[in-house]
Amino acid sequence: MSICDTASSAKTIAAIGGRAAGREDIWAKAAVVGGLWASIEIILGSFLHNLRVPMSGTILSAIGAALLVATYRKWSQPGLLWRAGAVCALMKSISPSAVILGPMVGIFMESLLLEIGIRVFLGSRLGCILGAGLAVSWTLIQRAVNLLITFGADLVQLYLRLYDFAARSLGVERIGALDLVLILFLIHFMFGVVAGIVGLLIGARANRLPAVVPGASRETVFRKTVTDKPTGQRFRLVLLPVHIAVLVTALMVLDRIPIWLSAGVVTVYVGLVGWRYPGPVRRLGRPFFWVQIVLLTILSGLLLGSIASTRTGTDVQWSTAGLLTGCRMSLRAALVVIGFSAICVELRNPVLLGWFYERRLKSVLAALEGGFAALPMATAELTKRTASWRDPIGSAAGVIQRLDDWLAQTRAPAGSRGVFVVTGVQQSGKTTLVTNMVARLQQAGVRVGGILAPGHWTDNRRSAFDLVDIRTGVRIPLCSLDPVDTSVTLGPFHFSLSALESGNRLLESEILSDSDLVVVDEVGPLELQGLGWSPALSRLRGESQKNLLLVVRAGLFERVLQQWQLGAARVWAVGEAPASEIAAEIALTLQPNYPEARCSKSF
Repeated sequence: MSICDTASSAKTIAAIGGRAAGREDIWAKAAVVGGLWASIEIILGSFLHNLRVPMSGTILSAIGAALLVATYRKWSQPGLLWRAGAVCALMKSISPSAVILGPMVGIFMESLLLEIGIRVFLGSRLGCILGAGLAVSWTLIQRAVNLLITFGADLVQLYLRLYDFAARSLGVERIGALDLVLILFLIHFMFGVVAGIVGLLIGARANRLPAVVPGASRETVFRKTVTDKPTGQRFRLVLLPVHIAVLVTALMVLDRIPIWLSAGVVTVYVGLVGWRYPGPVRRLGRPFFWVQIVLLTILSGLLLGSIASTRTGTDVQWSTAGLLTGCRMSLRAALVVIGFSAICVELRNPVLLGWFYERRLKSVLAALEGGFAALPMATAELTKRTASWRDPIGSAAGVIQRLDDWLAQTRAPAGSRGVFVVTGVQQSGKTTLVTNMVARLQQAGVRVGGILAPGHWTDNRRSAFDLVDIRTGVRIPLCSLDPVDTSVTLGPFHFSLSALESGNRLLESEILSDSDLVVVDEVGPLELQGLGWSPALSRLRGESQKNLLLVVRAGLFERVLQQWQLGAARVWAVGEAPASEIAAEIALTLQPNYPEARCSKSF
């Protein structure tokens, strides 16, 4: 190979590396902006919705558009805004609310429309303003689409009849039904235009402020990942396409079968979904939902019959056909609400999320971790500035000014602790899984220390647990059903104080100095009370940067993560993946250059 060819190859490799670094940088920035946007949705969104403020969704959309425009004036990178929307939408997906699909679509579409507006007008101020107008207008468009999906095409006819009736009654027939829709669109668009102008002012003000030294003010960073498992929820991957198929098929045939059969189909489906996912069915118990249904049915009975205009006014006649149409629309609404809620639950299936994590969305999910890291910092900053109403533009500019600082803080330093968690319900095989993982990791050359707590069975009943030192294999009794004079009691088990002391000594930093990974089995109710392995965990948290593999009972993961401030965690539920696959991923994380770690077959 000639010198010229070598130089050309070097330039090519450098260019590829530069593009990769650029993608990582833009996703890191998107994580910070998405975290800030999510904090606004949490703080201000809860405030507006609790006070039942009219057009709260539009207000939040306008604030989000102003934030994105201000951010663009600081970081003018193409593709940044829609990525920030993707991060914020994914952060919304992890919220405990059953209603996530609509807000996720809304957030992402707002950012995408704003990005398109800016791109079309080549990054000009006009593009920012018009893009913000389109972004805020999307709230009206999405609301209309949601209503059509929920209630069907009959809703259009009902709207036209209702508007015709109201226009005749009020004497405003010059303004048509479509004119009213256009007026509403223009109102939302103008909200967006104002938001775009405000965003430009905030961005310009932020650029004039003195720079903040990145990382100068370190704050507590709480990390979370989209692969964190919702506790207490059962998942079946096969049910996701089943729900989609049932929803699509039912929407196609409900209007073509007798009303009694439609009611039966919806009742059976709602019952099955309620048995599988109790949360979504609770939405049907909300009074507001039933108020909507009753009003819709009554209006359909009145307005979808016959409206005859006379010289003296409008004659409204009750129609049985209209009433039946209203009932069908109500059944459709119940089906759509429950069906989409069930789909949203299954979209959180750890197996599905893990598949995307491994094969498709690594960059997005890495950015998502950064978004959760930025969330508490943005929330604290917004809370501090809530009193600065005298200069809202200046206060917002101060928040935008800190983006560089947050970006520096959310980038984890090299060599930082890795936290891995295996979780599952009682007697699900957590310790067996981890024991197999430890054996495979040791075979691959990973130095593993810590403790395991395998159990014993007597007459098909868990009767005792042992404490095993992973480094030496020494085993001592930990707890049993038999009372011991010097013991700690939890449920039916009596824990030996001497065994607990031995376990905590095995988890001391001096003993684990040469370990690549420290296993703690298990972290549960005893530790949350400050007993068990709690002292050792606190020492490990404060004194070392050891990589941790924790065995945590399902339902306690979030409490454990927060109590010891463990940071980001990769979580596997029992049955999600074989021990070889999990061990391979951990080995690759701890030792990226270790050859055997690159192939799970080596495990």
